[in-house]
Amino acid sequence: MITFQVSGYLTEFTGGRAEIKIDGTEPSVGDALKQLWLAHAGLRDRVLNEQGQVRPHINVFVNNQVVPRDGVMERHVEGDTEICIMPAVSGGSSRTWARRRNNERFMAVYGSSYVLSKLRI
Repeated sequence: MITFQVSGYLTEFTGGRAEIKIDGTEPSVGDALKQLWLAHAGLRDRVLNEQGQVRPHINVFVNNQVVPRDGVMERHVEGDTEICIMPAVSGGSSRTWARRRNNERFMAVYGSSYVLSKLRI
């Protein structure tokens, strides 16, 4: 089973759902995303550009690991996989904060173009 975590403004294109599960196994992230587009077609153009590559302002994590944009579509997946699609965040102060909610730790590093918003502990 593949579980998609969708965050930020992207949930506007999933009917407000932040978590979407797809039955079955797909050989790659790109194949899994094709299944996601069948259910939520409007999300595709927000995540991929006209050439079918991940847009520069979108980060994709596979099983909580950062995947380089240029190789994410070909990334092999097997078994239960979590794919997190998150808009990039930048700006703010240099302060770091963390808080606990529902057994998850949320962390953000301000002043950086890279933000990890969800880290399971």
